[in-house]
Amino acid sequence: MNSIAYTHFGKPADVWKHLALCMIMQNEQPGLYIETNSAAAEYLLDHTPEQEYGIYLFLEKAKHYPELIESSYYKCESAVIDENKYLGSPGLAMLLLKNVANKFIFYDIEKAALDNVSLFALKHNLLKKIQAILQDSLIGIIDRFFILSESTLLHIDPYEINRPSTNGYDYMDLFVKASQIGAKCVLWYGYHTLAEKKN
Repeated sequence: MNSIAYTHFGKPADVWKHLALCMIMQNEQPGLYIETNSAAAEYLLDHTPEQEYGIYLFLEKAKHYPELIESSYYKCESAVIDENKYLGSPGLAMLLLKNVANKFIFYDIEKAALDNVSLFALKHNLLKKIQAILQDSLIGIIDRFFILSESTLLHIDPYEINRPSTNGYDYMDLFVKASQIGAKCVLWYGYHTLAEKKN
């Protein structure tokens, strides 16, 4: 299950990102959900120190806070933790929006990640609602920009935010263009150093 390049699953940054994302999905109730860099729908945890400090600690501490234990993120992740699994954003989106969204589009440049997404969709009877597209999302979304609307939730989670693709667009351009037409956008990105931010 974890033959996928993405290795941040279950770590503290993932917990913060997915906790917020789940709240946004529930508030916005989109008809179309799109991810730019989906990675996998579910992962097999291996109790690394980062995971122990991330998802395992969150699930333990959340029991003391009503707001957290009632959160959709807690409910989704606690339901699979006994199987040593962690749900990535595609899995969370499919579970939380299965009766709301008419369509899910997941972009990635890694086939193994999209195969995982498709398998998860099949398991949850959502295969007809998803498109798993093996393509640079900056090209794919810009070429199909007409499908975005005010009922779209676009989750932008890039590896590099300001590196243009072959069409000249970067992820900040995508965020701005999508926001201008009224699509709801979640942009998740952090810099490791101030020097990196300046470049």
